[in-house]
Order: sequence, then structure tokens, then C-alpha cells
Amino acid sequence: MIGKVITGKGFSGCIGYCLEDKKMKEDPDQTIIENRAEILLFNKCFGNRKELAQQFREVRKLNPKQSKPVFHLVLSMAPGEHLSRSQLIQIAQDCAKEFGFADNQFIAVEHKDTQHQHIHIVANRIGYSGKTNVSDSNSYKRMTEFCRKMEKKFQLQPVLSPRRFLPKDQQLLPRNDQRRDHIKVRLRQILRSSKTMESFQQKVREQGFEIIKGRGISFIDKEGVKIKGSDMGLSLNTIEKILQKNQTQYITQGRPEGRKESPENGRSNIWRLTVPFAPYKRNPRESDFISAFIQSVKQAAENAADLVADLYKVQYPSPEDYATSQIEREYYRNIRKKKKRGYRL
Repeated sequence: MIGKVITGKGFSGCIGYCLEDKKMKEDPDQTIIENRAEILLFNKCFGNRKELAQQFREVRKLNPKQSKPVFHLVLSMAPGEHLSRSQLIQIAQDCAKEFGFADNQFIAVEHKDTQHQHIHIVANRIGYSGKTNVSDSNSYKRMTEFCRKMEKKFQLQPVLSPRRFLPKDQQLLPRNDQRRDHIKVRLRQILRSSKTMESFQQKVREQGFEIIKGRGISFIDKEGVKIKGSDMGLSLNTIEKILQKNQTQYITQGRPEGRKESPENGRSNIWRLTVPFAPYKRNPRESDFISAFIQSVKQAAENAADLVADLYKVQYPSPEDYATSQIEREYYRNIRKKKKRGYRL
């Protein structure tokens, strides 16, 4: 048996979900499941959906400060297990005593729209005294302990409790559930033979798993059991790293056997370049082209060096040219002096 505890704000929607028939979203004809809900127990309340919601709201007014007065519990049996109506009623009453709402308003409803038998309990956390006498503290731990008690009482299939809810002396004990280890082995086998995320997802689906991918990744097996990848050591980040490693090894280790490519194919040359320490043989045309290219580069470099040397080369005038230039400068200087002297007033 597994259980779930939910607290909420409004009674109308919760009671309506538990009592009304349900439309199947997967069905294109929107088939309505008739007789989906069977009421097992009324406690200090009675009526249809609207009447029950109104009665719950009247008691809620006694404590308007409580923002979440709805206490919704779901108890599910394992596939293949079926309890009688009287046994389900007994479980609902034991649950009310365990969580402290036996004296409050609550209803118990059995749903028949799934393959596994399960019941819903909707309770009012506010009692007739106006106090919130139903605590939601440690509700998941309390639900786990209650389910283990019911499994022993009605000889149901035992379910392993989460480690964090076990006593400290039992948290390190080995688990008897080998389903997760079996799934982990199968997923790792698929992961070894995959190189991309697309191929990995396709192979996983072919094995009957459903994949839910968001920030992380989860897997659902054929029995509808959902397991997080991180719980198996296969988080989304880990899977991506393994796939990248597989792809790198595939490239660097060489061609698969039986693959032959002609030397004229450019892809074969690219493949040789990616293989470490693999000798590369050029054809004569490639060698001639590379030699001519290197020679042209050398010639261009020499020409550039000559141009730079010419730019920075210093040229000094001869003594004769220097003397002539000095005489000419002195001659023109005297002419300018005479002109200035002639025009002076």
C-alpha cells in the first residue's frame, strides 16, 4: 500500500473530483466513466457534492485564519490486490484515528477508474470547537508508518519505506527491492551502445520505457513505476557526459570493420586526420600544390623585407653637394637682407 497526503484551500473542487464521474482525456470521444466513485463512509456530514461542500464551509467559518482547511488523503493498493467494502471502511476509520480527524467531518470514497484499487478521504482539519485539531506536520512520515501497519493487518503486499523515514539503525541495511538495480543495468547497457541522446531515447523506448525529460530525466517502466534517473546514478548530466565520451571514442579509435573508402573521397582524408599518430600520404598533385604555395609565400616575404629595408635606409649627401647647397643658402640669405634694407623707412 502507498499513501499520499494533500492539504488544500477549497472543499468544492476536492469533493467534486472525488464524487463526480471523470472524462478520459486520452479518449477522442471524451468517454465518461460511469459509476467511477462509490461512497464508503460519511462522518458528521451527508448529502451530494454541493451539500457536502456547503457543510464543510460552514464549519470552516469557525476558524477563518486557517488558510488550508482541506485534508485530502489517497490510499492505493498494489496491482492485483482487492479488498472488500468492509475492509476499505475499516482502513478509512483507522486512518481517521491515526491522523486525528475521527471527530471531524470527512468522507471516504472508492475510485474504480484505474487498474489498482484506491480510496480517497476528504476531511475537515477544523473541528466543531473551531480549532485546527488535524496537524499536517510530518504527514508523509506518518502516512508511511500507517501504510506499513495496514499491510500487516490486512496481509497486503509490503512496500519499502523511503530511507529517510526509517530508523537510523535500518537506514544502512540493504534493500530487498531489486527492480531499480535491474532497470539500472538495462539502461547502462543501452547507454554503452548509444552515441547521441536521440539514439539513446529511441533504444530506451524500444525496451518499453517511457522517458520524462525536463531539468532532469525520469523513466517509467512497463508496470507504470516511475524512477528518477538521479536515484539510479543516471542523472541527465551524467547521461550526456557518457554519450559525449562514447562519441569521442568512436571517432578516435578508427573506422568500424568492413568500411572501405576510396582515396579520392575527401571524407577518408578527414578521417585520417582525426586518428592520432596515423600516417598521412599525399598524392603528387597535393605535393606540387603545397610546394608551389610555400615557394610563393617565401618570395612574398623576401620582397616585403626589401621594401622595409629601403624605407629605413639612410642616405648621406656627398661633400661637394653639401658645399654647393651651403653657398646657395648663403646667397639667398644676403638677397633677403638687401630687400629688407631697401624697403626700410
